[in-house]
Amino acid sequence: MVYKITSKSNELIKNIVKIKNDNNSDYFLIDGFHLFDMALLNNCVEKIFTNKLISNVENIDQYVVTDEILNKISNFKTNQGIVCLCKKIKTEFKNENVLIYLDYIQDPGNLGTIFRSGLAFGFKNYLLSPNCVSVFNSKTISASQGAIFNINFITCDVNKLKEYKKSGYKLISTSLKNESIYLDEININKNEKYIFIFGNEGSGISKEVLDISDEFLKIKIKNIESLNVAISFSIVMYNLSLKI
Repeated sequence: MVYKITSKSNELIKNIVKIKNDNNSDYFLIDGFHLFDMALLNNCVEKIFTNKLISNVENIDQYVVTDEILNKISNFKTNQGIVCLCKKIKTEFKNENVLIYLDYIQDPGNLGTIFRSGLAFGFKNYLLSPNCVSVFNSKTISASQGAIFNINFITCDVNKLKEYKKSGYKLISTSLKNESIYLDEININKNEKYIFIFGNEGSGISKEVLDISDEFLKIKIKNIESLNVAISFSIVMYNLSLKI
């Protein structure tokens, strides 16, 4: 069905604004036609808000609204012509041979970039520490360029991480420790199971995670102490994709 809304005080619009500001909601908002296409392919679009009727969309309610309303519900200062209400994804997590553990990633742009790069290099399964920024943060979604619709993720604390280790996973943490081996020196056995761990932008991987790690890995760099976590992740996972 197609509806028209012209008032910012409309009850539906008020509810959408509440969802926009509620991380605990079962729903989230996306902006722009690229993310809309990705969400549509994954059957999670519940409602469409747009300033111009979209053709060839079936079984989803469309609300044609003013730019003023669209700006009000958009996650950005200037709307992109469309905002969609989506149902939060319940991913089916797969215990494959390679998992990624993200320990307290704070910046949503970094988290989204990690998902985008990981998907590009074939890594789809993520364990997120409880204090990571939300997967459904608008900046995470935007930076992921829709990758969140094609990955699997669960929250995983240190105790759960220990269970993975007991079940046969080798924990490899990225760290600048002296005993860390360089990326080009790491030996990967395709018959073994690994969890590659990346840490917080400022403080790195927590001590409790480092203490249970089996090996430590670092990138050979010059002229600077360290790299942004999303860049480090991209370099490491691209190189590992050639070996796994």
